[in-house]
Amino acid sequence: MSGLAKSVFELYQVDLTGAWTNEARATLMEACEDLFGAWAVRQENIRWLRGMPIIAEPIRQLGLTCAQWIKFNPAVLSKWTVVHEFGHAWDFASGLRNSSRMQHFTHSWGPLPLLHQWRPADERFWYHPGSLPPPCGKDRNFNRLEDFAEAVAAYVYPEEAKKRADERGMGYELYGYESFYATPRGRFIHELIHTGR
Repeated sequence: MSGLAKSVFELYQVDLTGAWTNEARATLMEACEDLFGAWAVRQENIRWLRGMPIIAEPIRQLGLTCAQWIKFNPAVLSKWTVVHEFGHAWDFASGLRNSSRMQHFTHSWGPLPLLHQWRPADERFWYHPGSLPPPCGKDRNFNRLEDFAEAVAAYVYPEEAKKRADERGMGYELYGYESFYATPRGRFIHELIHTGR
C-alpha cells in the first residue's frame, strides 16, 4: 500500500479480505489514491469506509456493492470499476439520497419497472437521463443508482468518461460541453464533494 490510500485505509480500519492478487490489490490502491485525492477537501465523504469489508471474490459481475460490503472480481479489476463501486457505497451511506438528489437535479426519471421487465429492449421504458449527456451513455441497465456511480467514476476519470461517451454516440461536444466537469452531473458531483450539498 502507498500514501493516501494506505493512511485512509488504516484510519478507517478497512477490511481487505478474500482472494486478492498482487495486481488486483495494486489496481485497488491506485484507484483509491485517485478517488481520495478528489475527495481530500472533505474527509467526511469517506467516513462510511470505517470497518468496511472490501472483498475479492470470483463473482460473475465486475463489482457488487451494498450498504455492508463491496465485492470485486480480482481477475478483471479496473480502476474505473473500483471508483464506480465506491460511488455506489457512498450513495448507500447517504441512504441513497445522493443518487436521488442527482436524479432531481438532472430532471431524470424512470424506468417503469414492470414495463421495463416486460420489454427490456424497448428504449421507451429505460431510465431517461434528463439533462444530457449521461456520464458514459446509457443502456438497458442504466438507472438512478448506476447514473450516480458512473458520474462519480467520470468525475475521477474524465478522459475515460469522454471516450466512453463518444463510443456510445453521446459525446459531450454534441451537447455543448468540453468535458464531464462542465456537464450538469459533473457540476453536481463537484458541489457534493466540496460542500456536501
